Amino acid sequence: MSRTPVREALLQLVGSGLATQIPRRGCFVRAPSFRETIEMFEVMSKLDGMCARLAARRISDQQLFALQQSNIECEDATKANDSDLYYQKHVEFHECIYSACGNVFLAEETRSLRRRLQSFRRMQLRVRGRMLKSLDEHSEIIEAIRSGDAGQADLVSRQQVMIQGERFNDLLTHMAQDM
Repeated sequence: MSRTPVREALLQLVGSGLATQIPRRGCFVRAPSFRETIEMFEVMSKLDGMCARLAARRISDQQLFALQQSNIECEDATKANDSDLYYQKHVEFHECIYSACGNVFLAEETRSLRRRLQSFRRMQLRVRGRMLKSLDEHSEIIEAIRSGDAGQADLVSRQQVMIQGERFNDLLTHMAQDM
């Protein structure tokens, strides 16, 4: 691979805050602080809620069917107790909502922040019982969107992300106790 695409990739990482560039020294991975991570979860909850709110008003029958099918795949991953597969299907579930919200800019911003939080969100699925709870939350989101209850769709979606942040905090506490 030539240097140009590598430089461009590094500049994108610096631009997104995932790396820091130090002149004449190089580019270094930048891990967000605990406070920054919690703040990102707070913003993510608002973005996810807004997507769900709009989806409740704008979703088509075909998009609703895709959302329900995606949740069935999440259920299958839960039955297999496969947190990695569940995360993948969970992302697909939320992608259905982002597409159904009908706001391309909002969907892209939400995806961008979701990618920044990916490793933290994946970890929290390893907390005992979290996949089942997440699956229940998906059912509540689907019902709110299906019934056109924009306020409830927003609320449940926001709570799901905030719970993820709390579970991430629980996981860090558990890991610290094991050390």
